[in-house]
Amino acid sequence: MMPLLCNPQHQSSHCPQPTHAVNVHESPPPDSSLDTGRLNRSLFRNAQNFQTGDWHVTTVHTSRSIDGWEVLQKHTAPNALHDSSARFDAPKCDEDTRIEVTDEIMGFIKDRDHPQRLLCMTGAAGSGKSALQQTIAERCAKGNILGAAYFISVADAKRNTASTIVPTIAYQLGLHHPTLQRFVAAEVEHDPLIFSRSLITQMDVLVVRPFKNLRRSNECDTSTFPYVILIDGLDECQGEPSTTTDLGRVKMKYKAEDRQTEFLAAIRNSLLNSDLPFRVFIASRPELPIRTALGPTGSLHGLAYEIQLSDQYDATEDMRRYLRRRFQDIGLRIGQPDWFTEGNIETLVQAGSGQFVYVATVFKYVSERRASPVHTLKTVLNWTPGQATRPFEALDMLYTNILSNAKEAYEAVDAHKLHSLPDEWEDMSVSEQHLITAIPQLYCLVDAVAIDEIVDFTHKGGWQKIDMVLSKPLGFGIIFKNSWAYAANWIDNLDESADDSKKRRPEVAAIMSKYLEKWKHVFNERFPEAKEYHFDTDLTSSGLDDESSDSD
Repeated sequence: MMPLLCNPQHQSSHCPQPTHAVNVHESPPPDSSLDTGRLNRSLFRNAQNFQTGDWHVTTVHTSRSIDGWEVLQKHTAPNALHDSSARFDAPKCDEDTRIEVTDEIMGFIKDRDHPQRLLCMTGAAGSGKSALQQTIAERCAKGNILGAAYFISVADAKRNTASTIVPTIAYQLGLHHPTLQRFVAAEVEHDPLIFSRSLITQMDVLVVRPFKNLRRSNECDTSTFPYVILIDGLDECQGEPSTTTDLGRVKMKYKAEDRQTEFLAAIRNSLLNSDLPFRVFIASRPELPIRTALGPTGSLHGLAYEIQLSDQYDATEDMRRYLRRRFQDIGLRIGQPDWFTEGNIETLVQAGSGQFVYVATVFKYVSERRASPVHTLKTVLNWTPGQATRPFEALDMLYTNILSNAKEAYEAVDAHKLHSLPDEWEDMSVSEQHLITAIPQLYCLVDAVAIDEIVDFTHKGGWQKIDMVLSKPLGFGIIFKNSWAYAANWIDNLDESADDSKKRRPEVAAIMSKYLEKWKHVFNERFPEAKEYHFDTDLTSSGLDDESSDSD
């Protein structure tokens, strides 16, 4: 609030000019003790023989046009935080596993005198990079040295582009000290379009400059400031979506690689070229952008400490520990501690060929409570191929069989009997028939790991084929033997799976939820006698009444 004192008869030439700068502040709250009488006394305290005549005080209330911190928050990705609710129960290393590599990573992070301030860990899909990053993030948070973390996921549209990375980092850093928060907010207020500028400019303006201002302010001992910045899944960073052009798959890939390269350049030019205390840890598949940057002629060559996860560390012993511990937990649950053998574990570990994702998916599948783990484990063991020279064959076979084989607990029909039933079933191929009983177990894969192929499978029409059967007049009753109790239970279980999937694969969950709405509507019509079990549906808002809205 700023007082303006003017004589209404002589505004142009007789307005008193302050001898010092007058700051314009936000309006005080209604109960403020600031009043015009106090202003008059303070402004004319030493005046003598001074007459105010017609002078009066006009109070002008001003306010900032934007709140920089609030604007910053709107450009962040909350789902990308290491402790985000969207990443509830995120994979992390089991106790007594990955000890060597975690020790090496933490050793680098804690060695403040190490000449390199960037750690790049590369590894193939399924090698456990994200679990390691989560473990490191939690350890750093516990030790009060975690400055910021960003977990990229191609499956989550809220955290799969580069546009939110720098603002999210700046937001987390600002939370550690109110003065830094004010400096970041001031930069946004000065340039509200900062979020549309290059990543290098964003890093300079939102991270480097505010931190240097914090250091100069002497309001914080920056040597004790949380200094670790973690970025997981750089290879999953996509090109920014375009509303004006329809880019092909190849062009989108190039666009994604350009953004990944730009982000690495921002790290190089902003964080590594400054005297800031930050240590940056990036995990990625060894895709072109990071390979090029780390190569002999790359921008990060010699500047980064490298860990090649798949080559430097043998995960087989950790995979054995993981399965043994998880299987022992299942044994306690079912009251059969000897339900598996060490030979079973060894077979699965060898089939995994060092890919942690294989044993993680096996455990998810075998631990399903609605089926016998003994029976399911025997089934999985029969799927293991013998060629060790093809490390991903076992993983491919595991996914294929999970998707095409239904668990007995969910089998709603006898496929052999159904061949004599009406055309709705006969029109389907054998693989399509399997889909009917395979749907409820999709979440085994969804919860285990983010796999692009599952989304591709979903978008190739599998859901529409199932919908074709269930939505026809006789289809729903045929599949569920005209049993409303079984049908309601089936829908409830699938609905629960869709909710679980939201945390890991939102696009799969969205499609599941979409068709569930229609099937609930069909249930209500097919079983009118079970009114107390009818489902609430919202076909209008979901667009299910318009066939053109179906995903493909």
